[in-house]
Order: sequence, then structure tokens, then C-alpha cells
Amino acid sequence: MMTRKTTFFDKAIFYFLNKLFGKRYKTPLSRKIHKRFFKLLQKKTQQKIALDHKGQDLVHKLSEKGWAEVKGQDLAQDFLRLKKDSIAAALNIFDGSFETNATLKTYLKNIDLKQYPEQVQLFNRFFTHPNFVDPISNYLGEKPLLTELKILYSPPNEMQTYSGSQLFHSDFDDDKLVKIFVLLDEVGQDSGPTELIEKKETSLIIEKIKYNWGVKRKKFSSHDDALLDVLEGEDNYVTLKGPRGTVFCVDTVSCLHRGSRNPKKVRKILYANFCTRTSFRNTPLNWLIKNNLTLHKSSPLLNLDPEGKLNLKLIENVQ
Repeated sequence: MMTRKTTFFDKAIFYFLNKLFGKRYKTPLSRKIHKRFFKLLQKKTQQKIALDHKGQDLVHKLSEKGWAEVKGQDLAQDFLRLKKDSIAAALNIFDGSFETNATLKTYLKNIDLKQYPEQVQLFNRFFTHPNFVDPISNYLGEKPLLTELKILYSPPNEMQTYSGSQLFHSDFDDDKLVKIFVLLDEVGQDSGPTELIEKKETSLIIEKIKYNWGVKRKKFSSHDDALLDVLEGEDNYVTLKGPRGTVFCVDTVSCLHRGSRNPKKVRKILYANFCTRTSFRNTPLNWLIKNNLTLHKSSPLLNLDPEGKLNLKLIENVQ
């Protein structure tokens, strides 16, 4: 990680690159151009990483349906211990006095984890265990980049109208990704659970309406419950419910989804997000020029480890 002082020139270059490559995710064409450019750059600057073909059941379910519950007899004992310890650590944070990160969402908040370096290390070991990373690598076609690590919670509310991620939408971050949701308490219908439309139906909807990301329209905006009605007779969606400790992996680009709708009780989630290394949200600007600003843009979890003391894995998007 770079530690030299950021200069005015660094800031100017970062601003220019961010303007040039920012918001290039709204249309299928702009997404293809972005991906092709950075994939070519990746080929020129990085060696291809050999993938370990493990976790094929999870890979198959993600490829077929866009989501999967992580369970089975092939989960390693150390993975199960890390899961148990991570859940306990997250619940201990809830039991204490914690601060939340600034967000415009009143219906979905996240805890500021900079206060909890030991817990961050534990969560990082859990989410970067081969039981996660191997199948996710195979699904994405490369070693993934861990871009988010959070404790999320939806406080009880009785909203009359919904907005943002409470409406069906596809995430803009990448052309495919894997989000991991670990339920810290039992989640039922009264907890405002995540609801999703599976991959095949989502693909048909996106193609039929020529879906654009982050765009408001008179009909079928990017965040719109009317998306559920595009396929006549295909109005079924999956609800991610289960007891404490249930783990879901979801490609929230390939599956239209929504959540945090009128929970009667707090929904608590330990959460991680894996993207490719050429994503739209975390554009690898540092492949073009290296400085502290571009590195933090492409590797956002460095913000959880600003002094480089935690030795977090899978956070640096470097050449």
C-alpha cells in the first residue's frame, strides 16, 4: 500500500480519470466497452491466476438460479468455526454502543467497523475462506476482489412508500458479482427480508425492457416494482428467510431484488461483496496510474485498514 503524500498532480489525474470512467455502467453498450477495455489492460499487465475447481454445487446454483444457500457436508470444520465466531462477534457489537456510517437510507444502515479491528480481521478470515473464495472464483472466472465487508441492519419501520433498494433493481457494480448474507438472527417475513427474481426471469425482463442502470423513466425505471409485472404470469419471487446462521450467496446483478420493506423487528446481517477486478463501482484506475487515491478507488476495503496493520486478504486490486 502506498503511503507517500498525495500531491495536487495526483488529485488532478484522479479527478480526470474518475470523470472519464465514472458512470460508464448505465447502458449495456457502455458496460461492454468498459469491460473490454479493462479486461484487455488486465491481460497486458497481469498474469492469469489458476483457479481451484472446488465448490461446484455452489457454482452450479449461482450459474443456474443466481443465488444459493451455503450448506452441506463438504464445509470445512475451520470454516464452520469461523462462521460461529463471526456471528458471535457481530452480535457482541450490536450489544454494545456503536456508531453508524453516514447514509441517506433510513431503512438500511451499516455499522462503522473502523472501531473494531479485531472483529474485522475475524470477518475477513471467514469471508476469504476457500469454502467461499474457490466457488466464487470459478463463478466469476477469476480471483475475486472483496469490495465490501459490513454489518447491516434494517430498523423497524412502517413506510407508506418505498424508494431505492426497497424496490426491485439490479446492482450496477459489475456485470456479475457475489454478495454474501449471513443472518445474525432469525429472518422471517416480518423482518423485511431480501426478495429476488431468479436469474433466468431477470435476464428476460432486462432484455425485454432494455433495462438501464441508475436511470429514471416514466415506465420501468432502474428501481421499480413494476419490473415484477413485465413477464405476464411470471410473478413469483424468492424470499431469503431462515434461522440464525443461514448463509446466502446472491448475484445481485443477475437477480432483480429488493429488501428492508416494513420490518416489524430489526434484521441483522453480516455481509460481504465480491466483484471482479474490472468492476464499474471500483474501477481499477491504479492500473493506469498509481497513487493513493486510485488505489483506494479500486480497493475500497483499504479504508478499513488505513495503516496496513490488519493484513487483510483479497483487498488490493494491484498489478
